[in-house]
Amino acid sequence: WVFFQISAALQAVGLSCISHKSIFEPIARDRFSVDLDRNAAIDFQAKDGRIVRLRYEPTILPRKAAQGIDSIYRGHSESPWTPDIVLEILVPGGGSRDFRLAYVAVVDAKYTRKKYVWNRLQKIEKYREIRSVDSDNQIARQVWVAAPIEASIQPRDEAITWSSRGEVGADPGDVILGVVGADPANADGTSLTLKAFVLGILNHAEAYAPSNRSTEAQGG
Repeated sequence: WVFFQISAALQAVGLSCISHKSIFEPIARDRFSVDLDRNAAIDFQAKDGRIVRLRYEPTILPRKAAQGIDSIYRGHSESPWTPDIVLEILVPGGGSRDFRLAYVAVVDAKYTRKKYVWNRLQKIEKYREIRSVDSDNQIARQVWVAAPIEASIQPRDEAITWSSRGEVGADPGDVILGVVGADPANADGTSLTLKAFVLGILNHAEAYAPSNRSTEAQGG
């Protein structure tokens, strides 16, 4: 449910769906079946050219196994990780079809009560160690628990702010951990919250676009 709500939020803030691998299968004219298997993905494109890849239960393998078949990996342990949702933000490279993974956000949906959400977050904090296959650098900049509580965005670090318009008060180098409330009983509130959530992810990731990285390198 959270996967489809985030998908809807990405479209609601203006991104265009450009592919839906292993999700929608045509069964007749204007009719499709939904088959949400592990490792399924939907690609969205922003007006600035960035691509957001929304992945469902990706199998995150150790470095050696992931090389050549995936963009991200986890350490060297033989045991894979399977977070519920991963958002990968890819930025344009040198050519029209050349894209580079620049940023990752992880969302784990937990059916839990409000008093337990922060304990749940501690258990998935390991996902901040997800690394890029290309660069070997840690690339996960956000890790969230999504829970069926009051619609809200709650960064764990109280110094980080997140507005209803998706404005994030955090340094680009910060790793943001927190809880996002997605309440099925409050469809309107959840929709607005998740729109602010995905806008905030996109805004925080802007610093990782090639033009901004080159400016930072020059001290601009």
